This record gives sequence, structure tokens and C-alpha cells, in this order.
Amino acid sequence: MAGTMTNAGDSILGRLLLDAVIGDDVERVKQLIDAGASPNYAEDNDHVRPLHFAALYNSVSVVPALVLAGGDLRAVTEFEETPLAVARRHRHPEMVQHLYRYVSEVATWQ
Repeated sequence: MAGTMTNAGDSILGRLLLDAVIGDDVERVKQLIDAGASPNYAEDNDHVRPLHFAALYNSVSVVPALVLAGGDLRAVTEFEETPLAVARRHRHPEMVQHLYRYVSEVATWQ
């Protein structure tokens, strides 16, 4: 389904995904990913992706869904910040712990 979507369709799904991430709505995140939203959607040249928004807004519950769907834990913004760096900068210790655990696990998968 995602392969047949237009750029406008991808953009709409991506924006809806970002809203769901910001709202820490894990069920909506899963629905949007199932509908073809990319877990690595970047709205503009800042390269801020759903995991960065999760880190910024301390949306801990959506992280597993994003990671399992292929969200890039090592993706960097235009300022070279990973989601983990964003969580640290905004002093979200639970998110830091959560992301660190996933970064460590993903490293062992590769």
C-alpha cells in the first residue's frame, strides 16, 4: 500500500504520525504505520523524525512501536542529534533509559 501512495499521501500520513507520537498515542501510531506511514518520516530539512519527537515530548509508550517498525535510533537531525541526545538534552531520564536500552539491543541484532 505504501508503495502506491503519492508524496502528498506520504506527507499526510507522516504528519498524522507525528501528531500521534507527540500525543503518546501508541494505538494510533500502530494504525498509521499499518496504513503506510514511515517510522522515519522527516517533515523538512531539519531531519527530525518520529523518534526525535518521542524523545522531545517524552512519549515513552510509542517508542517500541516505532522501533519495531524500523524507526532509526541513530538518525540525526540537522544539528547531529540522535533521539537519545534529544532526550538527554531535555532531561527525560525515563526516555533516556528506554532509548539506551533499544540502541543497545539493536546493536546486538546487527
